[in-house]
Amino acid sequence: MSKIKLKWTSEQIDNFRMPTAEKENWLTKLINEYFYWVILAILISATGWIWWKIWELHLIKLWLKSI
Repeated sequence: MSKIKLKWTSEQIDNFRMPTAEKENWLTKLINEYFYWVILAILISATGWIWWKIWELHLIKLWLKSI
């Protein structure tokens, strides 16, 4: 039998804070924990890809000059 993980929150109802529990989704938990790391990895990858394309253009330029 697997345990259901719950995320405890509070909800405002008529000026009274009512504690509530929600079933925790693995995808939202993953996004909440690693969102900034994923964005950082995407930015670093994009920067590396751009630099690689600039390097390839430089090599093509050198090749065209040698002809």
